[in-house]
Amino acid sequence: MDEAWQDRFFVAGTPEVVADAIEHWLDVDGIDGINLRQYHSFDTVRDFAELVSPILRERGRLPERGTTLRSQLTGTDRLPEEHPAAAHRDAFVGNGV
Repeated sequence: MDEAWQDRFFVAGTPEVVADAIEHWLDVDGIDGINLRQYHSFDTVRDFAELVSPILRERGRLPERGTTLRSQLTGTDRLPEEHPAAAHRDAFVGNGV
């Protein structure tokens, strides 16, 4: 079994090094998404969100904060009123959830 750090799409380093590698994969390899792997720390996702994501946003590679996939696909963050799930909207408000 190959070691994780020998994977072609593995990168570790400063936030700038990671962002540069992701941009390279986007431009050269044509990837359309990434998966984060957690190796030694539970902070992998937090570090990516706080350190790498702002760089990728600044470079125009990530959408601005607050956008959701639903919004990008449909133009709105809410389900239409006629959708069956809309009947359960706000079901947990005031329940401490």
